Amino acid sequence: MTAALAHVRRRGITPPSVWVYVGQPPEWVAEAPDVIVVTANPRAIDWRPVVGLHVDVVEVGDQGPLFFQTVHAAESGKPRSIGIACRNGVAGLNDEHEQLLKRLQRQLNAFH
Repeated sequence: MTAALAHVRRRGITPPSVWVYVGQPPEWVAEAPDVIVVTANPRAIDWRPVVGLHVDVVEVGDQGPLFFQTVHAAESGKPRSIGIACRNGVAGLNDEHEQLLKRLQRQLNAFH
């Protein structure tokens, strides 16, 4: 997961942001270096590759405490900023970002 992101960063490529899906995302979410899927124990993930990047943490379905554990674990990687989208609401960088997170959350919940 983060190994692909670390590889890209070592090559000098900086993605504009990283998407972290907590729970199994639908098939239309493509695997990519800037996509991290967390299904268990987020503390076991090496979060260092997110340093200085914007990170959006998105809950897929109802993940309970795993979602909040993932947010805290992602923060340990020292990202530039974090947006969150979960069943309880969204928190983004601005209104436009929050609208994007709300749309994504609705789409994901349509599959669960």
